[in-house]
Amino acid sequence: MYPIKLFYTGGMPIIIYAAFMANAYLISQVLYSMFPGVKLIRFLGEWEYSEFTGYARPTAGLAYYFSPPQSTVSIFTDPVNLIVFASSVPIFCGIASRMWLNVSGTAARDIARQLKDQQMTMRGYRDSTVISVLDKYITPCAIVGGVVVGAIAVTGEILGAVGTGAGIILAVTTIYQNFETMYREGGIPPELAAALF
Repeated sequence: MYPIKLFYTGGMPIIIYAAFMANAYLISQVLYSMFPGVKLIRFLGEWEYSEFTGYARPTAGLAYYFSPPQSTVSIFTDPVNLIVFASSVPIFCGIASRMWLNVSGTAARDIARQLKDQQMTMRGYRDSTVISVLDKYITPCAIVGGVVVGAIAVTGEILGAVGTGAGIILAVTTIYQNFETMYREGGIPPELAAALF
């Protein structure tokens, strides 16, 4: 039996999203600090540096619209920022989740190969059709799971969770995967396992 869960790719889509956006923000900040008068650079993002905190925050351009709303008030004063941010994160995470299947070796063809190497079969299916049967479940679970992870992260960001929405998702999925591993290997006391699972 091979487990296919909603969060098939775990927290990896949000990690990919966070890394991508961190690099995009860094590039935008560097370019804006070097060439603040160039229109293309300003389109990518205009940044304001706070002397009090030492941090920069986007004030205009693509970097602004792809960043979470700065405050609860800005949700109502600039709903376009909210709409772009709230729709782009789940879409990006869904795409990243789909791409992660191929990179990580958890796509249908990889799982079919693993099952064949372990001399396991699916009753009623030939080896040639196992890939399409697995793909019917794995790919949608991965994409929907990525979208849900992105939506949860957006909700955390908008509601002002302590830390970031992405950080919370990462922590929860990592802890859950560790508990699953311990449970499979028999490392969790039965009382705790019954309460958790």
